[in-house]
Amino acid sequence: MATLEKIRKKSVLLFIVIIGALLAFILGDFINQGRNLFGPGDTVAEAKGAKVDFNSYKERAAQMSDQLKNNPQYANVSQEQIEAQVINDLLLEKLFEEEYESLGITVTDKQISKLFFDPQYAPSTFQYLMQQFGQMATQLMQTGIVDTRSYADAMKNPGKYQLNEEFAAALTNVWQTLEKNADDQLKQQAYSQVIGGLFTANQVDAKALYNDRNTTTNFAYVRKDFSAIPEKDIKITDEDYQKVYDERKGAFKIDEEARVVKYIVANIEPSPADHEAAAKDAAAFEQDLLANEGTAEALKNHKNFKANIGKYTRAKLAGNSALRVLLAGGNAANDSAAAPGAIGVGMVKAIPSMPGTYKFAKVTGQDTGIDNVKFSGMQVPATAADTIFNKLTLANFDSIAGMYGGFAAQELSLVENAAGISANLAERLANNEIGQIFYLTDTIQNQDKDGKTVKEAVKSAFVITERSMPEAVYDVSLMDYTVIPSTATVRDINSKLHAFVANNGNAKAFTENAKKNGYTVQQAVVSPSTPSIGNARNSRVAVKWAMNADKGAVSGVFGEKSNNNYIMVVAVEDIFDGEYIPVTSELVKEQLKPIVMANKKAEKVINQYKGKAKDINGYASAMGETVATSDATFGDNNIPAIGFNELVVLGKVAGAKPGAVVGPFQGNNAVYVIKVNNAKTAGRPYDFKEDSANFNQMISSAIMSNPLKLLLGDEKVENNILQFTADEE
Repeated sequence: MATLEKIRKKSVLLFIVIIGALLAFILGDFINQGRNLFGPGDTVAEAKGAKVDFNSYKERAAQMSDQLKNNPQYANVSQEQIEAQVINDLLLEKLFEEEYESLGITVTDKQISKLFFDPQYAPSTFQYLMQQFGQMATQLMQTGIVDTRSYADAMKNPGKYQLNEEFAAALTNVWQTLEKNADDQLKQQAYSQVIGGLFTANQVDAKALYNDRNTTTNFAYVRKDFSAIPEKDIKITDEDYQKVYDERKGAFKIDEEARVVKYIVANIEPSPADHEAAAKDAAAFEQDLLANEGTAEALKNHKNFKANIGKYTRAKLAGNSALRVLLAGGNAANDSAAAPGAIGVGMVKAIPSMPGTYKFAKVTGQDTGIDNVKFSGMQVPATAADTIFNKLTLANFDSIAGMYGGFAAQELSLVENAAGISANLAERLANNEIGQIFYLTDTIQNQDKDGKTVKEAVKSAFVITERSMPEAVYDVSLMDYTVIPSTATVRDINSKLHAFVANNGNAKAFTENAKKNGYTVQQAVVSPSTPSIGNARNSRVAVKWAMNADKGAVSGVFGEKSNNNYIMVVAVEDIFDGEYIPVTSELVKEQLKPIVMANKKAEKVINQYKGKAKDINGYASAMGETVATSDATFGDNNIPAIGFNELVVLGKVAGAKPGAVVGPFQGNNAVYVIKVNNAKTAGRPYDFKEDSANFNQMISSAIMSNPLKLLLGDEKVENNILQFTADEE
């Protein structure tokens, strides 16, 4: 009865829990349906009827991130930048598919089959397929997968090649991915040919391009830089801005609502107090290293330092920019290392490093070893070893090894890399006779066709071709510490920025009072498609806030709960929802000011010297400059001694008659007066076929340089990514 009474008392609570869970489920379902009814649903971006769905976007972004994460060239690319590129790529793919369908561009099974099975292409295709499996490629080839036909057979009959279904699926996935890539490339090639065919050079086009690229004009010029004119002497009016704006209005076209934001980035970095504490810790750490055997005691007492242990010969130390300091000798815990150039166990050296980083090296042991061995080898299943190895000789070893996925003349350091091979092999490589084949038997783990782990006996054959002499090997511990901000420093940085925001709650005060509070205000334009604000990585959450905020609003502090090395605050200065950012915007005026200033300075110089001389020498005298000469080819964007992108100079030279004085006129950074001396053509004669092909290629490349813009025309991209961006907690 007591138990029943407890159940009755708790039944009300249980009912509430059940109803609460049910309401949460219904509400969640309503919210999801609401997104579909009133928002973008699962559409991340849309343009001209083509849609990028959320799942495709996330899957492709994850794939691209994996591909780039180990590439140092893309180390500074943020996840938001990757995702923005993915949206463009997926939209482009879908728009191209619509183009292919409308133009009737298809790829036949015969074309794809030729790539995989035609003797001309199949070897390269097979090599590509194997590369996708990395080190496992050797094992695959040992099962009998040696070309594209056996690869295709293994996908259908994995048991025949001792592969499980999971591995067969991996084979199929790689094959299908290559098929899709080939299909895309062939369609793209056909499309490019169609587009290129729309622009076919005639005799006039081809001859004009030939003349431009094959005529070099020698000319004399006088140059007067206008950069020396002080800006205070130049008055810029709104009409000046309007004139340049009208000429360059296309640069300020916006395809979606945009906002000008001012922002402050406060870097989370060590304070002077942090650096002072680190310097004291490093000095004490060095004394502990000298006073104690090994490194364990010092590392225990100074937990900021981390250690990496390696083995080095004198040559390897000399080749290591950090550790070659050990070769200088001295500064050791024992007398054996005191002499210059001597290395002894116990030696400690402080290594010069970047400010904020402390590094020490300590020699903790000494032995002898062989630094380099060159050898060939291969591994085969034990059941086939006798048949294969009976054919081996020194003369055919490398060729037979290559047939079975082996290697030839591989170099290995038994000092640095011995941990990567078995102790048995390392010993044999160190002691066996050079030029003699030797064999090893081992057991490896593999998977059978049912996916179960099984042990497989394998045999290996090796032959040593070269080996260095034994020499001294030193165990060296490299210990380092990079100063990081303390908890107190992080707290102070956060508190200061929070206080600034609290006292400057509008964009005007935010901008005016930043400098006196020790902050630098930066400016950026953001839109729904903007991956981040300025160079602040992982700041799309701040973009989302800005796109939803009112003009003049100031945000809270972003970044406190992230792993970024900064915090930031944003203010919305202006909002643009028209077709162009207006000339009245301070942002536009900031971008136009250098151009307007250059125009006004050039106008001043031109008015000063115009008509003051009749020949080039007279202008040189009037301007206080000397006459120089150069050569210009209209098809080349570089004029020797003048520079790149002096397009006005190129045009004036191309249009001037020999002997005529042209100018003064404005260039990029100077006012010029020119006189054409002569023109000469290159030795290659005009050839319509060659020059028309050059013209077609030039036009086609220019058109296809921005394929997304080409396909969209006047249509705009509706980017909904901010609706899938979580707010910062």
